[in-house]
Amino acid sequence: LGQAESFGLIGRVEGIVQGEDYVLAFGPVGPVLRPLQRGLPWQSQRPGDF
Repeated sequence: LGQAESFGLIGRVEGIVQGEDYVLAFGPVGPVLRPLQRGLPWQSQRPGDF
């Protein structure tokens, strides 16, 4: 749980710096940070994810 919170914090910080939003997604390989383009629909980076 602590590690996931750390990833979330990193995502928020990176989002502020790069002007992008990040989402913490949980998959078969564990938590993954994915960038969200503002104003664009979310797209999975790999086919079959969610």
